Amino acid sequence: MATDQVQNREKENPWDEWETESMSPLLVTSVADVVPETRSEIIEKIESGLVHVNRFINTPVIIKYGVSFVLQSGASLVRSSKSVRSADNVAASARASAEATRHLALVLSDAPLDKKNQLGWEPYRLKLEQKQKQMNEGRQRDRKAHWSESTWELVQTAARLSKEVYNKYPMSEGIIFEAQGDSKATIVTSQNHNGHGLLVVAIKGSESRDDWLLNFNGEPTESPYSKKLLDGTMKWHKGFLHVASVMDPTIVAAIKDVRNEQPDINTILFTGHSAGGAIAQIFLAASNSPGTECYKAVAGCSVSCITFGCPPVASKPIPPAGSGEFIAVINDDDPVPLAQEAYIKTLIDVYTLDKKSFNEKHKPNSGAAIHPEPALRVSGDCIVLKDVDPDAEDDTSGYEALEVPSEDIEKSLFGNPLAHMMDEYLRRLAAIASQYRGGS
Repeated sequence: MATDQVQNREKENPWDEWETESMSPLLVTSVADVVPETRSEIIEKIESGLVHVNRFINTPVIIKYGVSFVLQSGASLVRSSKSVRSADNVAASARASAEATRHLALVLSDAPLDKKNQLGWEPYRLKLEQKQKQMNEGRQRDRKAHWSESTWELVQTAARLSKEVYNKYPMSEGIIFEAQGDSKATIVTSQNHNGHGLLVVAIKGSESRDDWLLNFNGEPTESPYSKKLLDGTMKWHKGFLHVASVMDPTIVAAIKDVRNEQPDINTILFTGHSAGGAIAQIFLAASNSPGTECYKAVAGCSVSCITFGCPPVASKPIPPAGSGEFIAVINDDDPVPLAQEAYIKTLIDVYTLDKKSFNEKHKPNSGAAIHPEPALRVSGDCIVLKDVDPDAEDDTSGYEALEVPSEDIEKSLFGNPLAHMMDEYLRRLAAIASQYRGGS
């Protein structure tokens, strides 16, 4: 497709003629859709979605379709603002989708493709593995995470509640907030942790199409709320920042209420999976910012934050709050912790380009990064759950939790949407449980 044809169609509305049941060219379902299904069924859905690319690759229709794929954990987009709450999120999602689509169209026009052999889930997966191996050459081996039994128990609690908050009827006792407007469903509950009171704020991740429109609203921005966070100079993911600012008064009030009823609480844990983790990280920043009500609400407590598959949210890494834990658990090959515009374009290139064309474009042997410097940075102590022994006799015995510097995470190439499911995080955590029970 010629470049001038792409430019001529940029003015067209990418949402025209979009049916509610239609799927984006590179379809992967949302977290809510995939949890009840088997891995083989999910792969079939991905493969089905890739067929759309083959179908549209030589037609003008591609300009009208948003490219989502693993780019934001695979949500399919909707037709218009009629089914979403925030017009701002719709507009931002449309811009991100159009930009990804333009990039794909330009790639297809500039590089030779072997459509029969090059496109599809299996070739894409194999190319990712090759690129990952190439990028890891010469890198020092990541260290095994030496969690104490206390930290491991905190991780387990965070994972359990990050999963439970997806349930329509959570079982935990405490304050349960349903999703309303731009607020996400949240559990605020107290637990016993090492004989002391622990208050957990678990925030629901991406589930509905509305949630995914929010995720695509990722332009780094500032606001009156962000000016109160930390030193006030950082920019934040626009959609997540908006949701955190909307939820802040409710969460602060709930923390105060529980602490008034249970004065023995001395630890507060913010947690969540996917977008829920992003909101949790913003609340961690608020807890560490003297100008916020959240800072006052958690005064006297140790504040921790543990997230799972959390997308990048701030223009600089968020610092921990005092002595509390700040852990970002990442499944090896989960693309969401890296998902932003430059990274999305790199994954499109991996999918579409042959080896020669990719190497010419990204020059991996020149010492340059395969994908550009990120606008939003990975935060927290990154722990990657990785299968270090793929030849092990069973599915789980080869897994380890590895400490990986955030800058190495940002240079990685993760692109498997199956790795982003909360159920997959729970499976891998169960696989390493014996390494941490009783201390390590």
